[in-house]
Amino acid sequence: MGEVRRIAKPFFPWVGGKLFLLPYIFQLLPRRAPRLLEVCGGSGAVTLGLGAGYAPLRVYNDVDVDLVNLFRCARDRPLALLRELDFLPLHARADFEVVLRFLSLLRRASDALQGVVVENKDCCDVVRQYVRTGAVIYADPPYLEAERMYAPSFALRDHVRLHDCLCAPAARDSHIVLS
Repeated sequence: MGEVRRIAKPFFPWVGGKLFLLPYIFQLLPRRAPRLLEVCGGSGAVTLGLGAGYAPLRVYNDVDVDLVNLFRCARDRPLALLRELDFLPLHARADFEVVLRFLSLLRRASDALQGVVVENKDCCDVVRQYVRTGAVIYADPPYLEAERMYAPSFALRDHVRLHDCLCAPAARDSHIVLS
């Protein structure tokens, strides 16, 4: 599981995205899990990169309602999403190549998101709802003291709450990776 497979990659750039760290993150995860919870989803790099074969239940969550809406559109209505983004008209070969690259990323992401539960909840609520023995909880909360980079913000008290949630008895039999 050490190499990055060509399943899917994030289809948009994201502050703190983990695309280039995936080989290292994947080395920390068990080969398979009954559940994958990406509780501070951001670009969804882990969920997309692991693909459907990793866990029967995969949950992508983020508190940013616009980001969650983007993921739901990519999963359920990728063609409608493309129409809304209104890529046309194209004026240069470079524009066309950007669109082709995006189309490929979006298609792979849409395929990888099939069957993924996409939630818009507090990260601790998702852990409490979905955690079971053997679950993989991947938490990549926003960087501390970089709150202005994210909407909504994730303050020190939220980091403490996440820590307490991940240390709670319900999560003890899970595999937790915290970035």
